[in-house]
Amino acid sequence: RALDLLNECNAKLAEAKRDAENSRTILNEAIESVDEGLALFDDHDRLLLFNSRFCRDIGAVREQHRLGISFEDDVDIVCFSVELYLPPGVSAKNWVASRMARHREERVVFNIALSRDRWMQVSEHRTSEGGTAILQTDISDVMRQQRLERDQLVHSRDKMLRATLDHLAQGVCIFNRKGKLVGWNRELERMIQMPARYVRWGTSFSAILELMMG
Repeated sequence: RALDLLNECNAKLAEAKRDAENSRTILNEAIESVDEGLALFDDHDRLLLFNSRFCRDIGAVREQHRLGISFEDDVDIVCFSVELYLPPGVSAKNWVASRMARHREERVVFNIALSRDRWMQVSEHRTSEGGTAILQTDISDVMRQQRLERDQLVHSRDKMLRATLDHLAQGVCIFNRKGKLVGWNRELERMIQMPARYVRWGTSFSAILELMMG
């Protein structure tokens, strides 16, 4: 009877194992069908699973991912990748510290700049079991379009400002907070006979003043 019970238990364990393997296969197929990069960390911050698009755009980083790696080690791998573009004045150490601080939040969405004018949006969500689901979306086209529209808007404003200034009877020049020339009108050129080498963006206020006084 004991042997019969043992065989029955083994059969049930084998069936449960097959069910678990089938469930994992279905889950892997499901996350692989997602267009974005997707990864899941458990409540101990260990990588449980990820699809082929996770960190695909960060070069060799993708090859270093493995099941069981900690979230902090994963962040270190990304941070020291040559594909990651760190903002001016931000060190790798500071970037890691900031990333880990945001990891403690319930929900995080932010953009990462990559080399070759590429951008990635990262969405991080806490699961009900205390784990973390991460979604990575390539937003390079969106960012480039926004930059193009912004440049066009700035160019349009510059043309409008120039047209407005050229209709004034007074000579006008505009300097930014650093004392660099950023705008002027034709009347100013006529009044002070400004040489061509001065009629350009970035000329200092002192140079213009010296010209006017001389």
